[in-house]
Amino acid sequence: IHSSREQKDMKPMYQELTNMDESVKICAKALRDFNKKSERPLTFALSTYVVQSLIKVVRIFDQPVGTGLLIGVGGTYKKSLALLAAHICGIKTFNFTKDVRRVDQETWREGLKRVMLLTGFEGHPHMLLADGSNLLTMEQMDDLNAFLTLKYIPGLHSKEEQKAIASRIAEKEGIENLSP
Repeated sequence: IHSSREQKDMKPMYQELTNMDESVKICAKALRDFNKKSERPLTFALSTYVVQSLIKVVRIFDQPVGTGLLIGVGGTYKKSLALLAAHICGIKTFNFTKDVRRVDQETWREGLKRVMLLTGFEGHPHMLLADGSNLLTMEQMDDLNAFLTLKYIPGLHSKEEQKAIASRIAEKEGIENLSP
């Protein structure tokens, strides 16, 4: 397995990991650090397989505009690995499903707008955490598909919002007459 982080000081550098025991220790340290800072500590064993999976998710987050969709049977630590990988990479998490049973379309769309502005315009990387058991509408799945494949969601912003965003970008970049 390959990693884009050096084992000792976690500096980006793509290389083969030859000492899995050392990798497990580094990941265990990251897990302890996450649990100290988190309201909801993660509790799972860091087996070789789990560490290999974690390293793969970290590699995704280390890519410029890295996106991924973790799909699988519930209870296989996808959410936990994604949270820990985001912590390792210094990426904040935007969680739709933290305290709600079901996310309605308006809440979903407003949340997407907020995370896209934070990530895209303001340059603060975020992980969008959306639990399939709380996102059941076809519209939400279509939005997720567009978000992952196109990096934007058609029809998400009104014309007025598009103009305001274009104005902010033009001001920031010193561009005149930027239209949405």
